[in-house]
Amino acid sequence: MKWIAFIVSFIITTTLFTSCQKDKIEETFTYYEVGFNVAHDDWRDSLVIIRTNSEALIQKADAQLLLPVDERQIVFGEITTGNGGYNKNASHSFNWRYQDNAWDLVDITAEIYDGRPYSDVEVNATYWQTQMERFGSWGSYIKKKLP
Repeated sequence: MKWIAFIVSFIITTTLFTSCQKDKIEETFTYYEVGFNVAHDDWRDSLVIIRTNSEALIQKADAQLLLPVDERQIVFGEITTGNGGYNKNASHSFNWRYQDNAWDLVDITAEIYDGRPYSDVEVNATYWQTQMERFGSWGSYIKKKLP
């Protein structure tokens, strides 16, 4: 009887461990540097980092890297508080980030979503995060895929 209890316990433990490992695999993200082709007086306006684990978004972003910079689409999406541990530009950590998988690559956005990542979104974080809730700088583009 002890052997049956041991075997059942082993099967349950193995199943739970395997399902936890599967969840970890699904949480693997691909990171991209987003550049900005706009005039900026502050170096912190030059790039942000985004991430996704959506295969469709990864394919779209990778395809952008094959195009000349002036033909790449705009990054547009929902923003949220905190840098998520990754939205940085050199030594500066932003107080916001694009929401995972809630961004897309588009040809145009409404002018109200245009701006700069530091001088507009960061400096006026409360407004952007509670009123605008989205950001899509007309000069933004997928600059490179990060390792």
